[in-house]
Amino acid sequence: MRLLLQFISTFLSEGLPAVIIMMPCYLFFRAAYLSYQTEENPFYRVNVLKEGVGLLLFCYLMMLFTQTFSAGEGVSFLELIPFRVIVTQLADIGRTEDGLRGFVYNVLCNIAVFIPIGLMISVLTDGRFALTIAASLGISLFIESTQLPLSRTTDVDDLILNTTGALIGYGLYRLILLCAGKIHNNKDKNKTQSTSC
Repeated sequence: MRLLLQFISTFLSEGLPAVIIMMPCYLFFRAAYLSYQTEENPFYRVNVLKEGVGLLLFCYLMMLFTQTFSAGEGVSFLELIPFRVIVTQLADIGRTEDGLRGFVYNVLCNIAVFIPIGLMISVLTDGRFALTIAASLGISLFIESTQLPLSRTTDVDDLILNTTGALIGYGLYRLILLCAGKIHNNKDKNKTQSTSC
């Protein structure tokens, strides 16, 4: 748990400057786009929820990119055999001092960082499963493809773990809709019972 909190702290502290720098650009272009849409179509309505989620996704991706686009210290490495690194790190948990740290940083963090991405893209795509997973996979593939020139590791396991995180995020979206639907149905039942009395 301490390692995960340490990762989140680093993620936020290193990513916030990028968000502060890039946020005005995002807001300017988004405002220009919405202004154009309302001029072309007088019946166009801005979806406040989606605009807020889009802004959150942009900020989150900026913070993620600052972590993944920083230059590494070693030599570029390409791993194309699925689950090889995951199995190795699982085996190292009890054998080496850094085994647990490596497992948390590689496996758990690669899943965890894509859970919000899967959730936010689900909101933006109205829960379209294929589009959500394709967009999440595309983001992961973009990140992994930029690792080699930066002397970092490009690993097919990261694609698998990131997509797993996006799937969990999609599942959370569906769970939220289910819970919201049940709450709405309960309110409707209470209204019906009160009016019948």
